[in-house]
Amino acid sequence: MPSLWMDVNVALGEVPVNILPLIDDTDFKSRETGIVYNQAGMDLVWNFVTTAGAFTQIAVTPTTSGVHDWAHQGDGMYTIEIPSSGGTIDNDTEGFGWFTGFCTGVLPWRGPIIGFRAAGLNNALIDSAHSATRGLGGTALPDAAADAAGGLPISDGGELDLDALNTAAMRLTAARAAILTDWINDGRLDLLLDAVATAAALATHDGKLDTAQADLNNPDQYKADVSGLATAAALAVAQTDLDAPDQYKADVSALATAANQTTILNRIGAITGAGVNTILGFFKALLNKSASTPSDIGGTFTPAADSTEAISEAVATIDVSGVVDQVWNEATADHQAAGSTGKALTDAQAAGDPWASALPGAYGAGTAGSIIGNLIASMWSNVTRTLTQTAAEIQAVLEGSRIAIHRGDDLSVSLTGLGSLASRTHLWFTVKRDKSDIDTAAIIQITEGEGLKRLNGADGTAGNGSLTVDDEALGNITIVLKAVETAKLRRANLHYDVQVLISGVISTRTESRCNIAMDVTRATSG
Repeated sequence: MPSLWMDVNVALGEVPVNILPLIDDTDFKSRETGIVYNQAGMDLVWNFVTTAGAFTQIAVTPTTSGVHDWAHQGDGMYTIEIPSSGGTIDNDTEGFGWFTGFCTGVLPWRGPIIGFRAAGLNNALIDSAHSATRGLGGTALPDAAADAAGGLPISDGGELDLDALNTAAMRLTAARAAILTDWINDGRLDLLLDAVATAAALATHDGKLDTAQADLNNPDQYKADVSGLATAAALAVAQTDLDAPDQYKADVSALATAANQTTILNRIGAITGAGVNTILGFFKALLNKSASTPSDIGGTFTPAADSTEAISEAVATIDVSGVVDQVWNEATADHQAAGSTGKALTDAQAAGDPWASALPGAYGAGTAGSIIGNLIASMWSNVTRTLTQTAAEIQAVLEGSRIAIHRGDDLSVSLTGLGSLASRTHLWFTVKRDKSDIDTAAIIQITEGEGLKRLNGADGTAGNGSLTVDDEALGNITIVLKAVETAKLRRANLHYDVQVLISGVISTRTESRCNIAMDVTRATSG
Protein backbone atom coordinates (compact mmCIF):
# COMPACT_ATOMS: atom_id res chain seq x y z
CA MET A 1 0.00 0.00 0.00
CA PRO A 2 1.21 3.58 -0.64
CA SER A 3 2.57 5.60 2.26
CA LEU A 4 0.34 8.51 1.24
CA TRP A 5 -2.17 9.57 -1.44
CA MET A 6 -2.19 12.70 -3.59
CA ASP A 7 -4.54 14.19 -6.21
CA VAL A 8 -3.64 13.47 -9.85
CA ASN A 9 -3.63 16.11 -12.64
CA VAL A 10 -2.78 19.03 -10.33
CA ALA A 11 0.48 20.88 -9.68
CA LEU A 12 2.12 19.63 -6.44
CA GLY A 13 4.42 22.10 -4.67
CA GLU A 14 5.89 19.83 -1.95
CA VAL A 15 6.30 16.12 -2.80
CA PRO A 16 8.46 14.20 -0.25
CA VAL A 17 11.85 13.14 -1.65
CA ASN A 18 12.96 10.94 1.28
CA ILE A 19 11.02 8.79 3.74
CA LEU A 20 13.75 9.13 6.42
CA PRO A 21 16.22 12.01 7.07
CA LEU A 22 19.24 12.19 4.71
CA ILE A 23 22.30 10.78 6.58
CA ASP A 24 26.00 11.62 6.27
CA ASP A 25 27.98 8.80 4.63
CA THR A 26 30.95 9.29 6.99
CA ASP A 27 29.51 8.74 10.50
CA PHE A 28 26.21 7.16 9.30
CA LYS A 29 24.13 9.09 11.84
CA SER A 30 24.35 12.85 11.30
CA ARG A 31 21.38 14.39 9.54
CA GLU A 32 22.26 16.28 6.35
CA THR A 33 20.34 19.55 6.58
CA GLY A 34 22.21 21.63 4.01
CA ILE A 35 21.72 19.68 0.76
CA VAL A 36 20.99 22.14 -2.08
CA TYR A 37 19.28 21.63 -5.43
CA ASN A 38 22.62 21.52 -7.31
CA GLN A 39 24.52 19.46 -4.73
CA ALA A 40 27.68 17.84 -6.11
CA GLY A 41 27.01 14.35 -7.40
CA MET A 42 23.23 14.81 -7.20
CA ASP A 43 21.53 11.81 -8.85
CA LEU A 44 17.74 11.88 -8.35
CA VAL A 45 15.43 9.37 -10.08
CA TRP A 46 11.61 9.27 -10.19
CA ASN A 47 10.26 5.70 -10.21
CA PHE A 48 6.66 5.24 -11.38
CA VAL A 49 4.33 2.24 -11.81
CA THR A 50 0.90 2.59 -13.44
CA THR A 51 -2.11 0.58 -12.27
CA ALA A 52 -1.60 -1.50 -15.43
CA GLY A 53 1.88 -2.50 -14.19
CA ALA A 54 4.01 -0.34 -16.55
CA PHE A 55 7.26 0.70 -14.77
CA THR A 56 9.33 3.76 -15.77
CA GLN A 57 12.38 5.62 -14.39
CA ILE A 58 13.18 9.26 -15.21
CA ALA A 59 16.21 11.25 -14.02
CA VAL A 60 15.16 14.57 -12.47
CA THR A 61 17.37 17.65 -12.10
CA PRO A 62 16.23 19.76 -9.09
CA THR A 63 15.82 23.49 -9.72
CA THR A 64 15.43 26.74 -7.89
CA SER A 65 12.82 29.13 -9.35
CA GLY A 66 12.02 26.44 -11.95
CA VAL A 67 9.55 23.58 -12.44
CA HIS A 68 11.22 21.15 -9.96
CA ASP A 69 12.11 23.41 -7.02
CA TRP A 70 14.02 21.66 -4.20
CA ALA A 71 13.23 22.59 -0.56
CA HIS A 72 14.46 21.54 2.90
CA GLN A 73 11.48 21.08 5.19
CA GLY A 74 13.55 20.49 8.38
CA ASP A 75 15.67 17.81 10.12
CA GLY A 76 17.02 16.42 6.85
CA MET A 77 13.57 16.00 5.18
CA TYR A 78 13.32 17.38 1.63
CA THR A 79 10.59 17.98 -0.93
CA ILE A 80 10.45 18.77 -4.65
CA GLU A 81 7.89 20.37 -6.93
CA ILE A 82 6.04 18.28 -9.57
CA PRO A 83 3.96 20.28 -12.10
CA SER A 84 0.88 18.95 -13.87
CA SER A 85 2.61 19.59 -17.22
CA GLY A 86 5.77 21.11 -18.70
CA GLY A 87 8.30 19.36 -16.42
CA THR A 88 10.78 16.51 -16.77
CA ILE A 89 8.16 14.55 -14.82
CA ASP A 90 4.47 15.57 -14.67
CA ASN A 91 1.57 14.70 -12.33
CA ASP A 92 -0.70 13.55 -15.17
CA THR A 93 -1.14 9.79 -14.68
CA GLU A 94 -2.80 7.59 -12.03
CA GLY A 95 -0.38 5.17 -10.39
CA PHE A 96 2.34 4.91 -7.72
CA GLY A 97 5.64 6.81 -7.62
CA TRP A 98 8.69 7.29 -5.37
CA PHE A 99 12.11 8.96 -5.50
CA THR A 100 15.53 7.30 -5.15
CA GLY A 101 18.83 9.13 -5.15
CA PHE A 102 22.27 9.89 -3.82
CA CYS A 103 24.80 12.76 -3.84
CA THR A 104 28.33 13.41 -2.65
CA GLY A 105 28.69 12.88 1.11
CA VAL A 106 25.19 11.43 1.62
CA LEU A 107 24.01 7.83 1.90
CA PRO A 108 21.63 6.66 -0.86
CA TRP A 109 17.96 7.30 -0.01
CA ARG A 110 14.42 6.34 -0.99
CA GLY A 111 11.24 8.38 -0.75
CA PRO A 112 7.77 7.22 0.35
CA ILE A 113 5.53 5.42 -2.15
CA ILE A 114 2.87 7.92 -3.22
CA GLY A 115 -0.46 6.90 -4.76
CA PHE A 116 -1.90 9.27 -7.38
CA ARG A 117 -5.68 9.09 -7.96
CA ALA A 118 -8.67 11.28 -8.81
CA ALA A 119 -9.30 14.15 -6.41
CA GLY A 120 -12.89 12.95 -5.95
CA LEU A 121 -11.66 9.69 -4.41
CA ASN A 122 -9.39 11.54 -1.99
CA ASN A 123 -12.26 13.88 -1.12
CA ALA A 124 -14.64 10.99 -0.42
CA LEU A 125 -12.13 8.83 1.46
CA ILE A 126 -9.98 11.46 3.23
CA ASP A 127 -10.79 15.14 2.84
CA SER A 128 -14.60 15.39 3.06
CA ALA A 129 -16.83 14.53 6.04
CA HIS A 130 -18.61 11.18 5.83
CA SER A 131 -22.22 11.31 4.56
CA ALA A 132 -24.60 8.89 6.26
CA THR A 133 -27.00 9.11 3.30
CA ARG A 134 -24.60 9.10 0.32
CA GLY A 135 -21.65 7.11 1.68
CA LEU A 136 -19.05 6.86 -1.09
CA GLY A 137 -21.67 7.28 -3.82
CA GLY A 138 -21.25 11.05 -3.97
CA THR A 139 -23.84 13.08 -5.86
CA ALA A 140 -25.00 9.93 -7.70
CA LEU A 141 -27.29 9.38 -4.63
CA PRO A 142 -29.74 11.90 -3.08
CA ASP A 143 -28.64 13.65 0.10
CA ALA A 144 -31.66 12.48 2.09
CA ALA A 145 -32.75 9.38 3.95
CA ALA A 146 -34.63 6.68 2.03
CA ASP A 147 -38.44 7.19 1.96
CA ALA A 148 -37.93 10.79 3.19
CA ALA A 149 -38.50 13.95 1.16
CA GLY A 150 -35.93 13.96 -1.65
CA GLY A 151 -34.77 10.42 -0.77
CA LEU A 152 -34.99 7.12 -2.63
CA PRO A 153 -38.48 5.54 -2.73
CA ILE A 154 -38.99 2.25 -0.88
CA SER A 155 -41.80 -0.31 -0.65
CA ASP A 156 -43.27 -0.56 2.84
CA GLY A 157 -44.83 -3.92 1.97
CA GLY A 158 -41.64 -5.15 0.37
CA GLU A 159 -41.18 -7.05 -2.89
CA LEU A 160 -41.77 -3.93 -5.04
CA ASP A 161 -41.69 -5.23 -8.63
CA LEU A 162 -40.46 -2.42 -10.89
CA ASP A 163 -40.82 -4.65 -13.95
CA ALA A 164 -44.56 -4.96 -13.25
CA LEU A 165 -44.84 -1.18 -13.50
CA ASN A 166 -43.03 -1.15 -16.86
CA THR A 167 -45.84 -2.78 -18.89
CA ALA A 168 -47.90 -1.44 -21.78
CA ALA A 169 -50.94 -1.17 -19.58
CA MET A 170 -49.13 0.75 -16.85
CA ARG A 171 -46.63 2.79 -18.85
CA LEU A 172 -47.30 6.53 -19.31
CA THR A 173 -47.00 6.96 -23.06
CA ALA A 174 -46.71 10.21 -25.03
CA ALA A 175 -50.34 9.91 -26.18
CA ARG A 176 -51.57 9.48 -22.62
CA ALA A 177 -49.46 12.38 -21.44
CA ALA A 178 -50.92 14.61 -24.18
CA ILE A 179 -54.46 13.75 -23.09
CA LEU A 180 -53.64 14.56 -19.48
CA THR A 181 -52.06 17.86 -20.53
CA ASP A 182 -55.14 18.81 -22.52
CA TRP A 183 -57.48 18.10 -19.58
CA ILE A 184 -55.38 19.23 -16.65
CA ASN A 185 -54.23 22.57 -18.18
CA ASP A 186 -51.65 23.62 -15.64
CA GLY A 187 -53.19 21.38 -12.94
CA ARG A 188 -56.60 23.11 -12.85
CA LEU A 189 -59.68 21.75 -14.62
CA ASP A 190 -61.57 25.00 -13.98
CA LEU A 191 -59.28 26.80 -16.47
CA LEU A 192 -60.83 24.68 -19.22
CA LEU A 193 -64.27 25.84 -18.13
CA ASP A 194 -63.14 29.48 -18.04
CA ALA A 195 -62.04 29.19 -21.67
CA VAL A 196 -65.61 28.36 -22.85
CA ALA A 197 -66.92 31.21 -25.10
CA THR A 198 -69.35 33.73 -23.55
CA ALA A 199 -72.64 34.81 -25.17
CA ALA A 200 -71.05 38.11 -26.32
CA ALA A 201 -68.14 36.31 -27.94
CA LEU A 202 -70.52 33.96 -29.74
CA ALA A 203 -72.57 36.95 -31.01
CA THR A 204 -69.40 38.51 -32.47
CA HIS A 205 -68.58 35.27 -34.29
CA ASP A 206 -72.12 35.10 -35.63
CA GLY A 207 -71.84 38.61 -37.07
CA LYS A 208 -68.64 37.74 -38.92
CA LEU A 209 -70.25 34.59 -40.31
CA ASP A 210 -73.25 36.63 -41.60
CA THR A 211 -70.93 39.04 -43.43
CA ALA A 212 -69.04 36.18 -45.08
CA GLN A 213 -72.29 34.57 -46.21
CA ALA A 214 -73.47 37.84 -47.78
CA ASP A 215 -70.25 38.04 -49.85
CA LEU A 216 -70.74 34.47 -51.02
CA ASN A 217 -74.29 35.25 -52.11
CA ASN A 218 -73.10 38.11 -54.41
CA PRO A 219 -70.25 36.68 -56.57
CA ASP A 220 -70.82 39.21 -59.39
CA GLN A 221 -69.06 41.87 -57.38
CA TYR A 222 -65.76 40.11 -58.07
CA LYS A 223 -66.21 39.77 -61.91
CA ALA A 224 -63.84 41.64 -64.27
CA ASP A 225 -65.10 43.58 -67.33
CA VAL A 226 -63.52 41.93 -70.42
CA SER A 227 -66.20 42.97 -72.91
CA GLY A 228 -63.80 45.13 -74.97
CA LEU A 229 -61.17 42.47 -75.53
CA ALA A 230 -62.73 40.37 -78.31
CA THR A 231 -64.71 42.77 -80.57
CA ALA A 232 -65.43 41.90 -84.19
CA ALA A 233 -63.18 44.71 -85.43
CA ALA A 234 -60.18 43.49 -83.44
CA LEU A 235 -60.63 39.94 -84.68
CA ALA A 236 -60.84 41.17 -88.32
CA VAL A 237 -57.48 43.01 -88.04
CA ALA A 238 -55.79 39.89 -86.65
CA GLN A 239 -57.20 37.74 -89.46
CA THR A 240 -55.93 40.18 -92.12
CA ASP A 241 -52.36 39.85 -90.79
CA LEU A 242 -52.59 36.06 -90.80
CA ASP A 243 -53.81 36.03 -94.44
CA ALA A 244 -50.78 38.03 -95.72
CA PRO A 245 -47.59 36.20 -94.51
CA ASP A 246 -45.49 37.53 -97.42
CA GLN A 247 -45.30 40.87 -95.68
CA TYR A 248 -42.82 39.28 -93.25
CA LYS A 249 -40.47 37.69 -95.93
CA ALA A 250 -36.89 39.05 -96.43
CA ASP A 251 -35.79 39.98 -99.98
CA VAL A 252 -32.59 37.97 -100.77
CA SER A 253 -32.90 38.04 -104.55
CA ALA A 254 -29.85 40.29 -104.95
CA LEU A 255 -27.43 37.93 -103.20
CA ALA A 256 -26.86 35.36 -106.02
CA THR A 257 -26.42 37.50 -109.12
CA ALA A 258 -24.05 36.55 -111.96
CA ALA A 259 -21.79 39.43 -110.99
CA ASN A 260 -21.51 38.15 -107.42
CA GLN A 261 -20.70 34.65 -108.68
CA THR A 262 -17.94 36.00 -110.95
CA THR A 263 -16.44 37.94 -108.03
CA ILE A 264 -16.38 34.82 -105.83
CA LEU A 265 -14.71 32.71 -108.56
CA ASN A 266 -12.08 35.39 -109.21
CA ARG A 267 -11.20 35.48 -105.52
CA ILE A 268 -10.92 31.65 -105.38
CA GLY A 269 -8.36 31.66 -108.22
CA ALA A 270 -7.76 30.87 -111.85
CA ILE A 271 -8.52 27.14 -111.57
CA THR A 272 -11.91 26.53 -113.14
CA GLY A 273 -13.81 23.76 -114.82
CA ALA A 274 -14.56 20.20 -113.80
CA GLY A 275 -12.39 17.15 -112.84
CA VAL A 276 -8.82 17.74 -111.86
CA ASN A 277 -8.90 21.41 -112.82
CA THR A 278 -10.97 22.33 -109.77
CA ILE A 279 -10.24 23.50 -106.24
CA LEU A 280 -10.83 19.94 -104.99
CA GLY A 281 -8.59 18.51 -107.70
CA PHE A 282 -5.79 20.92 -106.75
CA PHE A 283 -5.93 19.95 -103.05
CA LYS A 284 -5.91 16.23 -103.95
CA ALA A 285 -2.76 16.73 -106.04
CA LEU A 286 -1.11 18.71 -103.20
CA LEU A 287 -1.74 15.98 -100.60
CA ASN A 288 -1.94 12.63 -102.45
CA LYS A 289 0.96 11.26 -104.49
CA SER A 290 -1.47 9.15 -106.59
CA ALA A 291 -3.68 12.09 -107.65
CA SER A 292 -3.73 13.52 -111.20
CA THR A 293 -1.82 16.70 -111.95
CA PRO A 294 -4.10 19.71 -112.68
CA SER A 295 -3.28 20.98 -116.20
CA ASP A 296 -3.88 24.61 -115.27
CA ILE A 297 -1.55 24.66 -112.27
CA GLY A 298 1.59 25.44 -114.28
CA GLY A 299 5.23 24.77 -113.37
CA THR A 300 6.86 21.33 -112.87
CA PHE A 301 4.71 20.17 -109.91
CA THR A 302 3.78 16.48 -109.92
CA PRO A 303 1.90 14.68 -107.09
CA ALA A 304 4.17 11.63 -107.34
CA ALA A 305 7.24 13.67 -106.38
CA ASP A 306 6.01 16.94 -104.85
CA SER A 307 2.89 16.09 -102.78
CA THR A 308 3.16 16.09 -98.99
CA GLU A 309 2.73 12.30 -99.00
CA ALA A 310 5.65 11.84 -101.45
CA ILE A 311 7.88 14.25 -99.46
CA SER A 312 7.09 12.43 -96.16
CA GLU A 313 8.10 9.06 -97.65
CA ALA A 314 11.30 10.53 -99.09
CA VAL A 315 12.35 11.99 -95.71
CA ALA A 316 11.77 8.62 -94.03
CA THR A 317 14.28 6.95 -96.37
CA ILE A 318 17.17 9.36 -95.65
CA ASP A 319 20.22 7.51 -94.15
CA VAL A 320 21.35 9.77 -91.26
CA SER A 321 24.50 7.72 -90.69
CA GLY A 322 25.69 8.65 -94.14
CA VAL A 323 25.26 12.34 -93.32
CA VAL A 324 27.23 11.88 -90.09
CA ASP A 325 30.07 10.11 -91.93
CA GLN A 326 30.11 12.86 -94.55
CA VAL A 327 30.52 15.55 -91.84
CA TRP A 328 33.29 13.84 -89.84
CA ASN A 329 35.22 12.78 -92.97
CA GLU A 330 35.32 16.34 -94.29
CA ALA A 331 38.94 17.59 -94.61
CA THR A 332 39.80 20.33 -92.08
CA ALA A 333 42.06 21.97 -94.66
CA ASP A 334 38.92 23.04 -96.59
CA HIS A 335 37.50 24.84 -93.53
CA GLN A 336 40.06 27.35 -92.24
CA ALA A 337 37.93 30.49 -91.98
CA ALA A 338 38.60 32.46 -88.77
CA GLY A 339 36.24 31.37 -86.00
CA SER A 340 35.16 28.13 -87.74
CA THR A 341 35.19 24.68 -86.10
CA GLY A 342 37.70 23.43 -88.69
CA LYS A 343 40.10 26.27 -87.82
CA ALA A 344 39.79 25.57 -84.04
CA LEU A 345 40.49 21.83 -84.51
CA THR A 346 43.52 22.53 -86.68
CA ASP A 347 44.99 24.99 -84.12
CA ALA A 348 44.43 22.50 -81.25
CA GLN A 349 46.22 19.76 -83.19
CA ALA A 350 49.17 22.04 -83.89
CA ALA A 351 49.53 22.91 -80.18
CA GLY A 352 50.82 19.42 -79.40
CA ASP A 353 50.37 17.27 -76.21
CA PRO A 354 50.32 19.56 -73.11
CA TRP A 355 51.31 16.64 -70.86
CA ALA A 356 54.60 16.30 -72.72
CA SER A 357 55.70 19.80 -71.65
CA ALA A 358 58.33 20.13 -68.90
CA LEU A 359 57.22 21.86 -65.66
CA PRO A 360 57.69 24.63 -64.83
CA GLY A 361 59.54 24.98 -68.13
CA ALA A 362 58.71 28.16 -69.97
CA TYR A 363 55.42 28.75 -68.14
CA GLY A 364 55.30 32.28 -66.77
CA ALA A 365 54.95 33.16 -63.09
CA GLY A 366 51.40 32.71 -61.85
CA THR A 367 50.37 30.18 -64.50
CA ALA A 368 49.18 26.69 -63.55
CA GLY A 369 52.28 25.11 -65.14
CA SER A 370 54.61 27.33 -63.11
CA ILE A 371 52.74 26.79 -59.80
CA ILE A 372 52.52 22.98 -60.13
CA GLY A 373 56.14 22.63 -61.29
CA ASN A 374 57.56 24.74 -58.45
CA LEU A 375 55.32 23.00 -55.88
CA ILE A 376 56.58 19.57 -56.87
CA ALA A 377 60.21 20.77 -56.82
CA SER A 378 59.71 22.30 -53.38
CA MET A 379 58.22 19.06 -52.02
CA TRP A 380 61.10 16.89 -53.23
CA SER A 381 63.74 19.37 -52.04
CA ASN A 382 62.77 18.88 -48.36
CA VAL A 383 65.04 16.72 -46.24
CA THR A 384 63.82 13.42 -44.77
CA ARG A 385 61.77 13.83 -41.58
CA THR A 386 61.78 11.32 -38.71
CA LEU A 387 58.65 10.93 -36.55
CA THR A 388 59.89 11.26 -32.92
CA GLN A 389 56.53 10.86 -31.14
CA THR A 390 55.44 7.54 -29.71
CA ALA A 391 52.28 5.80 -30.87
CA ALA A 392 50.61 6.74 -27.58
CA GLU A 393 51.56 10.41 -28.05
CA ILE A 394 50.18 10.41 -31.58
CA GLN A 395 46.93 8.88 -30.32
CA ALA A 396 46.77 11.51 -27.57
CA VAL A 397 47.03 14.29 -30.18
CA LEU A 398 44.23 12.74 -32.22
CA GLU A 399 41.93 11.84 -29.35
CA GLY A 400 42.93 14.35 -26.61
CA SER A 401 45.34 13.59 -23.77
CA ARG A 402 44.05 11.54 -20.85
CA ILE A 403 44.91 13.03 -17.45
CA ALA A 404 45.66 10.85 -14.40
CA ILE A 405 45.38 12.45 -10.95
CA HIS A 406 46.71 10.66 -7.84
CA ARG A 407 44.71 11.61 -4.80
CA GLY A 408 46.87 13.51 -2.28
CA ASP A 409 49.62 14.32 -4.85
CA ASP A 410 50.55 17.73 -6.24
CA LEU A 411 49.25 17.88 -9.82
CA SER A 412 51.07 19.61 -12.67
CA VAL A 413 49.84 18.84 -16.20
CA SER A 414 51.15 20.37 -19.44
CA LEU A 415 48.91 20.40 -22.53
CA THR A 416 50.51 21.52 -25.81
CA GLY A 417 49.47 22.34 -29.33
CA LEU A 418 46.01 23.74 -28.49
CA GLY A 419 46.27 26.42 -31.17
CA SER A 420 46.69 30.17 -30.85
CA LEU A 421 45.30 31.68 -27.65
CA ALA A 422 46.00 35.28 -28.62
CA SER A 423 43.35 37.95 -27.83
CA ARG A 424 41.58 35.64 -25.34
CA THR A 425 39.37 37.04 -22.57
CA HIS A 426 38.72 33.79 -20.66
CA LEU A 427 40.39 30.37 -20.43
CA TRP A 428 38.89 27.46 -18.45
CA PHE A 429 40.00 23.96 -17.38
CA THR A 430 36.98 21.95 -16.14
CA VAL A 431 36.54 18.38 -14.84
CA LYS A 432 33.02 16.90 -14.43
CA ARG A 433 31.42 13.60 -13.53
CA ASP A 434 28.96 13.94 -16.41
CA LYS A 435 29.29 16.30 -19.36
CA SER A 436 25.73 17.57 -18.80
CA ASP A 437 26.47 18.71 -15.21
CA ILE A 438 26.31 22.46 -14.64
CA ASP A 439 29.59 24.29 -14.04
CA THR A 440 28.84 24.93 -10.34
CA ALA A 441 28.68 21.13 -9.87
CA ALA A 442 32.15 20.63 -11.41
CA ILE A 443 34.58 18.30 -9.61
CA ILE A 444 37.44 20.69 -10.60
CA GLN A 445 37.33 24.06 -12.37
CA ILE A 446 40.43 26.27 -12.73
CA THR A 447 40.50 29.49 -14.74
CA GLU A 448 43.36 31.69 -15.90
CA GLY A 449 43.86 34.60 -13.52
CA GLU A 450 41.32 33.33 -10.96
CA GLY A 451 42.86 30.02 -9.89
CA LEU A 452 40.77 27.23 -8.35
CA LYS A 453 37.08 28.17 -8.75
CA ARG A 454 35.24 24.91 -7.91
CA LEU A 455 36.15 21.66 -6.12
CA ASN A 456 33.63 18.84 -5.58
CA GLY A 457 30.78 21.18 -6.52
CA ALA A 458 31.73 23.81 -3.89
CA ASP A 459 33.71 27.07 -3.95
CA GLY A 460 37.48 26.43 -4.20
CA THR A 461 40.48 28.20 -2.68
CA ALA A 462 41.85 30.34 -5.52
CA GLY A 463 45.53 30.08 -4.48
CA ASN A 464 45.54 26.26 -4.49
CA GLY A 465 45.19 25.99 -8.27
CA SER A 466 46.42 27.81 -11.37
CA LEU A 467 46.19 27.77 -15.18
CA THR A 468 49.23 29.32 -16.95
CA VAL A 469 49.72 29.92 -20.70
CA ASP A 470 53.32 28.92 -21.54
CA ASP A 471 53.19 29.68 -25.28
CA GLU A 472 50.33 31.83 -26.53
CA ALA A 473 50.99 31.24 -30.24
CA LEU A 474 51.23 27.44 -30.00
CA GLY A 475 48.62 27.07 -27.29
CA ASN A 476 50.83 25.41 -24.61
CA ILE A 477 49.43 25.55 -21.07
CA THR A 478 50.22 24.20 -17.58
CA ILE A 479 47.57 23.25 -15.01
CA VAL A 480 48.54 23.04 -11.30
CA LEU A 481 46.46 21.73 -8.34
CA LYS A 482 47.97 21.42 -4.87
CA ALA A 483 47.98 18.18 -2.88
CA VAL A 484 45.76 19.65 -0.17
CA GLU A 485 42.98 19.84 -2.80
CA THR A 486 43.60 16.53 -4.59
CA ALA A 487 43.32 14.82 -1.17
CA LYS A 488 39.62 15.80 -1.20
CA LEU A 489 38.92 13.93 -4.43
CA ARG A 490 37.40 10.46 -4.70
CA ARG A 491 38.33 7.75 -7.15
CA ALA A 492 36.39 8.29 -10.38
CA ASN A 493 36.52 8.19 -14.17
CA LEU A 494 35.64 11.74 -15.23
CA HIS A 495 35.52 14.07 -18.26
CA TYR A 496 37.59 17.23 -18.83
CA ASP A 497 38.02 19.93 -21.46
CA VAL A 498 39.89 23.19 -22.09
CA GLN A 499 37.67 26.00 -23.38
CA VAL A 500 38.61 29.52 -24.51
CA LEU A 501 36.67 32.73 -25.29
CA ILE A 502 38.25 34.87 -28.06
CA SER A 503 36.50 37.91 -29.56
CA GLY A 504 33.12 36.65 -28.38
CA VAL A 505 33.62 33.16 -29.87
CA ILE A 506 33.69 30.07 -27.58
CA SER A 507 35.78 27.09 -28.71
CA THR A 508 36.81 23.82 -27.06
CA ARG A 509 40.49 23.19 -27.80
CA THR A 510 40.78 19.67 -26.33
CA GLU A 511 38.75 17.18 -24.29
CA SER A 512 39.24 13.65 -22.98
CA ARG A 513 38.99 11.54 -19.85
CA CYS A 514 40.39 12.36 -16.39
CA ASN A 515 41.00 9.43 -14.02
CA ILE A 516 41.37 9.97 -10.28
CA ALA A 517 43.36 7.14 -8.69
CA MET A 518 43.44 6.48 -4.96
CA ASP A 519 46.83 6.85 -3.26
CA VAL A 520 48.40 4.11 -1.15
CA THR A 521 50.55 6.31 1.12
CA ARG A 522 48.56 9.03 2.88
CA ALA A 523 51.52 10.63 4.75
CA THR A 524 52.45 14.19 3.66
CA SER A 525 55.42 14.86 6.06
CA GLY A 526 58.37 12.99 7.71
